[in-house]
Amino acid sequence: MIIHQSGGATSGATREKGSVIDKTLEMHFRPIYDWSTQDVWLAIKEKGWDFNDAYNVMTRFGIKREQQRIAPVTMTVHGAPLLKMASRAWPEWFERLCHRLPGVKLASLYGKQALSPIRRPDETWKQAYQRLNIDDAPKWIAKRAAQYRDSVERQHGKHSTDDIQEIAACPTCVGLSWMKMTHDMYFGDPFLLNVNCPALGYLEPEDMRPGAGKFGGKPTF
Repeated sequence: MIIHQSGGATSGATREKGSVIDKTLEMHFRPIYDWSTQDVWLAIKEKGWDFNDAYNVMTRFGIKREQQRIAPVTMTVHGAPLLKMASRAWPEWFERLCHRLPGVKLASLYGKQALSPIRRPDETWKQAYQRLNIDDAPKWIAKRAAQYRDSVERQHGKHSTDDIQEIAACPTCVGLSWMKMTHDMYFGDPFLLNVNCPALGYLEPEDMRPGAGKFGGKPTF
């Protein structure tokens, strides 16, 4: 069973086997799909279930329950607001993290602002995309950003001879603009969390940091 919050309690996966479609191949059951945060903590209290003490720590530091989450803090920019609290709650762990990832300390001081692309006054968002995501980016990010740009421009060219707009979203291109594309690909989007471009594929840790190993398939969270 796969348990996570979703829009429905159950879903089934099908796969064609010749002329037969197997509808019982896989079923996902989500028994708490409609639970609120309060429901989860009520069940933990009434049932006496164990839970990670980090939640208690976050509560003591004033983090609202709806914002509490145990997850890799550097996987997306959404973990940035909790870094400052983490530096105070677990100082030794935080120093080790900063040693491995120097940018973490900056993010703990300035939050998402430190992790956002900044367009210069003398350039367009299209030019910022080229500078930030390709020219000045690590090789693996530059390669993916160039592939994504080419894919979006091909798709946009099917219905318009004009360039992709700077800020306003193109309704035909599923809300894409140069500004949004710059933000979406600023960190290379290795797990395709921000962009819908299967051609990019998922990256292995080895691709970003030699010696880090491989997932061996689609990453799961």
